[in-house]
Amino acid sequence: MELENIRKQLMSWIEKGKFCNYKSNDCIYIDQEKNCVRMHLFTNDNHYSIVAKSNYLGCTSKSRKPRAGEGWNRGNDLADGNFSKNTWNQILSDIVTYELVDIKKSICDSYTKKETI
Repeated sequence: MELENIRKQLMSWIEKGKFCNYKSNDCIYIDQEKNCVRMHLFTNDNHYSIVAKSNYLGCTSKSRKPRAGEGWNRGNDLADGNFSKNTWNQILSDIVTYELVDIKKSICDSYTKKETI
């Protein structure tokens, strides 16, 4: 698959999101030097870098700020695999779960009806 088609496919996948406000040149571009397509997504805390080639799709995450007392930004490898909608969905799932935060008290305490599932 040619790089321009890969870029268009990635854009079509992200544009399916209800709140997508990315323009193609804001977050996705063809990296001629590395012969791949790159997509960058940002949250308040993290930067996600997605790399796509005709037979590969993968993602890494990197914290946008170091933890107290550390001079580096932590990062992790997220899902990767062949260039497919399935791998894309695995990446999205990893991003969502990476962004989740621990809740210190039972969520049931926040509601009037106090019963657990």
